[in-house]
Amino acid sequence: MFPVGTAKQTRRNGKPVRYWTVRGRADGWDFLKRFTEPYTAAQAKAWADDLRVGFTRGWPFDPAAKRFLDPSSLSSTAEAETVFGFTEVFWNEYWPTHAPGTLGWVERALNRARAGLLRPERPEASQTDRVAMAAYLKRCSLKIDPPPPDLWTDRELAGEAYLRRWSLPMRDVSWADLQDLLQAHRTYERGGEKLVTTQVTEARWTAPLKQMWRLALARQVVDSNPFVGLKQLAPRRNADEDRLRADPDLILDLHEVLAMAGACAQLRPEARRFFALVLVSAFCALRPAEAAGLTRDSVVEVNGQMWLVVGRTQRRAAKRFLRPGDDAVWGPLKGRSEDDVRRVPVVGWLADIVRIHLGLFVGPEPHASLFPSIRGGRLDYSMFGRDYWRPARAMLFPAPPAKGPAVGSVGWRRAKKRSEIRLHDLRHVGASYYLRSGVDFVQAMRWTGHRDLKTFLSVYQGILPNDETLGVARVGAHLTAELFGGAGPARETRDTNPSLQ
Repeated sequence: MFPVGTAKQTRRNGKPVRYWTVRGRADGWDFLKRFTEPYTAAQAKAWADDLRVGFTRGWPFDPAAKRFLDPSSLSSTAEAETVFGFTEVFWNEYWPTHAPGTLGWVERALNRARAGLLRPERPEASQTDRVAMAAYLKRCSLKIDPPPPDLWTDRELAGEAYLRRWSLPMRDVSWADLQDLLQAHRTYERGGEKLVTTQVTEARWTAPLKQMWRLALARQVVDSNPFVGLKQLAPRRNADEDRLRADPDLILDLHEVLAMAGACAQLRPEARRFFALVLVSAFCALRPAEAAGLTRDSVVEVNGQMWLVVGRTQRRAAKRFLRPGDDAVWGPLKGRSEDDVRRVPVVGWLADIVRIHLGLFVGPEPHASLFPSIRGGRLDYSMFGRDYWRPARAMLFPAPPAKGPAVGSVGWRRAKKRSEIRLHDLRHVGASYYLRSGVDFVQAMRWTGHRDLKTFLSVYQGILPNDETLGVARVGAHLTAELFGGAGPARETRDTNPSLQ
């Protein structure tokens, strides 16, 4: 009954960790509880022993907490019966041992509930109240290690007092209240454009709230779960999802990429080092954070062919989302472990430009940054975008007029998009050249660093070659060559050089 599994190994943030599982069935519920390091096998065994005690004593089973509840501990204080108080109970029950990256969106979801589920008779919040509530929720509400009370500001204390006093009781929360809460956060603005959250985003931030109400129902704080019958968003496409796809209007040609590289290099005399950065980012399909993480020893030449070995990215996460021991500056590739790398070819004249760049701007040390900043240290790509990319973009792709007969036309919309082109969009230029050159989809996926072929095709479906006549001609030539004993199109062979793996 409730056996503890043997230790197994997985990876978290690129690091190997062990975990133990406890399986069982109670009151018709099949459940599995996983204990991942820093938990130990002894803690997993203690949890299983508690389950056996609760089962033999006939205690009620809580499927959300995956344990039996002692009836004597089900009574709640008045503070815990409000939304404000019960979020603290739920937070301490479930979340302190989770990964820091997960805690961020859980915290935001619970903060939405605290600020949105208030008593109807509350006085209208003044601007001062709103600022105080925002300051409190941002810094002090749900942190694992909150600052001591003597460090709280008067504004944050005022925000806490307002939310505590006017928090809606858990029993009074109805599905209509939750529907209004969801509706208030479904629309937002970005760049002056109103957008609607995706179904995936809404499901993600409502998941902690659903767990909280399941816990409240198990502890008899509420009589029913108001999430039953709640109208969720249907899956839909919107501007957020479109941003994940490569826009054909933002695919620069060779001359435009060269013009952008030259414009960035001409802004200041010492900015010539950024000429190669723009070209390599474009024609090697690199993310900006990956380009910033390249070093001299990332450039490898084998049999006259130059390769870039991409193995790290520049972190942009706040320190509170990092685990102890994590590097605050450099992280692993997106979706990869710390030991994973990928290699990208540098072909033709671009390899010559990289060789010249190595001789002029890169230090002799193996770990010297391949694209150093003006002062010679590591490059912060966000500062490069602010100081060089945006001014160069404004020179080559000025924003179209906001008024006039051309507003809304196809040409106007294309000019508007190009006036806002990002440094990240250069990556799509390289992918488009791979596809137009006839590179196999799987090989192009590896060079661009996508996790799977489905993601790669969904991102670049708008720029995939779609020439039916050319396709028919190629298939016909292949069949004819094989029929009459020709060699047919040559197949690519895999390079298994261990120095580049």
